[in-house]
Amino acid sequence: MKVYNSSDIQIGNYMYLVYGDAGSGKTSTARYLKGRKLLISLDQSQEPAKDWKDTVIAEPEEADLINPYENITAFFDLVENKFLAKVDVVIIDNISQLERLVLTELISKYKDNRQAYQAMQEYFRSLATKFRFWHKPIYVTAWEMSFQQSDSLGAQVTQYTVDMNAKARTAFTGLFDLVGRISADHEGKRIIQLQPTDQLFAKNRIDSRKKCLPEHLFDGQEYQEEINLEKEDKNNAI
Repeated sequence: MKVYNSSDIQIGNYMYLVYGDAGSGKTSTARYLKGRKLLISLDQSQEPAKDWKDTVIAEPEEADLINPYENITAFFDLVENKFLAKVDVVIIDNISQLERLVLTELISKYKDNRQAYQAMQEYFRSLATKFRFWHKPIYVTAWEMSFQQSDSLGAQVTQYTVDMNAKARTAFTGLFDLVGRISADHEGKRIIQLQPTDQLFAKNRIDSRKKCLPEHLFDGQEYQEEINLEKEDKNNAI
């Protein structure tokens, strides 16, 4: 058991998760993290990091991905013991790929699919807990999934969320401080949405921002265009 004063609570070792379509800038956003970086590539898409400075890349061997339920856990343990003390931040790219591999293995392992999904839920809850106890800023990427759903008036709306099984997603993202969706606006500018809506899964326990540019995700700077619009609304009201 640990006992300490509230004044000793460390602030800043936040856990971020950003999801979006392929090529939306999920991985590239991590370059704005300060310090020595460890990039754990789970889907062999580490090309955006080619010119990053102070970055070490770790990726599982092909054999690790055959039985990921146990092998990837051992892989993360090895990364923790060998590299964690040498870096300032950890980037994990892409958790959706790992979820698919784990689910495939568990469905083949259990006769009852309910057991498979329960095991996967516990797996991703324990994985997020492991990341939390690393006591480093953690940045995770995921694919995006969308589906149609009726709103309160019966109209069909598109829902956007992290591409994971619902129970695994809840178990995994529950420990994250920030979950955002990255996409391009009408001008092609990449924006990360941080506020949940009827159509969007997101959360932000770090600050009050509703959206931000990728380059300001980690420094707390607000989306300037939104600030200007709020000022215009106040002036018009006056």
